[in-house]
Amino acid sequence: MPIQILPPNVASQIAAGEIVERPASALKELLDNAIDSDASVVDIQVSNGGLNLIRVIDNGIGISSADTRQLFQRHATSKLSSAEELGEIKTLGFRGEALFSIGAVSSVSLKTRTRHSQIGTIVEVQNGRVAKHEPIGAPDGTSVSVRDLFQSIPARREFLGSPRSELKRIQTLVSAYILAYPNLTISLTSEDRLVVRSLGNGNLIDAATTVYGTEVARNLLIINAANETGNVDGLISPPTLSRSTRSFISISVNGRPIHNRNLTHAITDAYRSLLPGGRFPVVIVDISLDPSHVDVNVHPAKTEVRFRHERELYAILQRTIRRVLLLESPVAALEHFKSPPSNRRFVADPTLFGDQSQSQNPRQIPLSHHETLSSTQSHFTVLPDLRVV
Repeated sequence: MPIQILPPNVASQIAAGEIVERPASALKELLDNAIDSDASVVDIQVSNGGLNLIRVIDNGIGISSADTRQLFQRHATSKLSSAEELGEIKTLGFRGEALFSIGAVSSVSLKTRTRHSQIGTIVEVQNGRVAKHEPIGAPDGTSVSVRDLFQSIPARREFLGSPRSELKRIQTLVSAYILAYPNLTISLTSEDRLVVRSLGNGNLIDAATTVYGTEVARNLLIINAANETGNVDGLISPPTLSRSTRSFISISVNGRPIHNRNLTHAITDAYRSLLPGGRFPVVIVDISLDPSHVDVNVHPAKTEVRFRHERELYAILQRTIRRVLLLESPVAALEHFKSPPSNRRFVADPTLFGDQSQSQNPRQIPLSHHETLSSTQSHFTVLPDLRVV
């Protein structure tokens, strides 16, 4: 067969396959857009595990009518304008490929209105082609409905799981965002049945209660630390509370839920000798870094990142968790480390703070990644070639 240029529709479906692997990945792109729009409420509706319908409704800033004409073109984005900006990504989305990719493999209806407009706009796309673009009455924000995902690509549907398993992936995704954004009200409905809904009050313990239940959440310990590398905030389980898989370890970086083998190892290493073999902790960690110190443009799904100072980040995460656990763990050999606080959920490690005189009554720090650390911050140095214990 001679070399030839692929037809645009085939090229679009190939490109879409890198971004939209299954219903959960399509939902992730829409959820990122909703959060980037400064929404405070995001409602998600799915049917048949997301294959028949994925609908995301937000109360964000909306999209102007003029901008909607370019929405479904490849690399159309308002979040990036130059290659230099790739070094300091501050939004969840930035490539301008999400709607283009979703529109190439489904039927999409988008309704939107900005907060300063009197009328909204509807755009309908059928397998990559705009079928409708006209004014419409609409509430503030944006609603995106994705129907018949992969209907034109039967082979892709054959490799998906059952509707029940795809719904489980969606629920796992939504749970990760609830934990990363306790200040947002996020709800998931399947077949008109409410699956989960967060309070959106900014309290990470309440978000953990929504995802894991009261029995788990009420036993979690608060961690927080900061140095020149970054800030670490979150909740960790004591050694008496564990699970059989690592799936209860949630990590977000600047609000982006990620998977990172090294940081997961830092967490499990902090529990070394404190948990039986084959048991893993419940951990919710948000890491705040200078955007220029993290590269988010390394994976099509944007769930993997690279760090400029990963060794130092590993150390602060492992050391913060380890010392809180040693303060909490009733081990006789570590009795001199223990100084039980009045409320066992609020544990601070005085050795993490440079000014020891200020560490006796550490301030309780809000656990929203949008808030900055206001307590005395640590400034310790990680020496090279030394194992952090």
